[in-house]
Amino acid sequence: MAPDLEGFLDSLDALHYFIDHVVYRTKLKGPSFRCESQPDGSILLHYYSRRTGLYPIVKGVVREVARRIYDTEVMMKIQERKQEHLETFVMEHVIFSVSQVETGSSSSIQSRSISSRAVSTISIEITPAAEFHLNLFDFCSAFPHHICFNQNLIVEHVGVFILNMYPHIVRDKMSLTDVVDLVHPEIPLTYDSIKTYKNSLFVFQLREPPDSRIEGTSGPNPGVTLKGAMI
Repeated sequence: MAPDLEGFLDSLDALHYFIDHVVYRTKLKGPSFRCESQPDGSILLHYYSRRTGLYPIVKGVVREVARRIYDTEVMMKIQERKQEHLETFVMEHVIFSVSQVETGSSSSIQSRSISSRAVSTISIEITPAAEFHLNLFDFCSAFPHHICFNQNLIVEHVGVFILNMYPHIVRDKMSLTDVVDLVHPEIPLTYDSIKTYKNSLFVFQLREPPDSRIEGTSGPNPGVTLKGAMI
């Protein structure tokens, strides 16, 4: 599933979504996991669940996964435990510190590191739009299901599939919340929340144009969903 423990934990959300919605087709809301790499090689594991009091199970499961799949020992400590009140429910949020236990074999530790993503200190240079060899029309055709938005959640451009399904989109004027509803993960639809969950699976549902019932326009099928990652 992943080359290291951090990648395994980051992929659990997608696995739970697949099991709940595709395999069993239930409406259960499984737990959510999110990792933060630390400079010392450890991991901060964020655990979210609607069911309170189950977090001790996470410690045992993660330690056993590290031992059986990645042949390494880890130590987990609870850094913080709190309850977050969202719109219609309360979410338990527990933060674990996950660190690797040295076993005396340096080669084994290096080959079975729990995190392969180092904290980057390299600055990112943004290429000016004039230097791109791919124009906007070609980009929207190459990625027909994408939605690009800025820090204020204002839609800048969308793929040709979405534009055909939702022809009322106006660039630089409509908000992301006017176009889609966030299905998964269960977080507020804000730029900061999206950045925090950037490694998680995102599922959106296209919204019906607000004037479709009045003018008789054909909006997107209520069952059309967009599933993918944030970049």
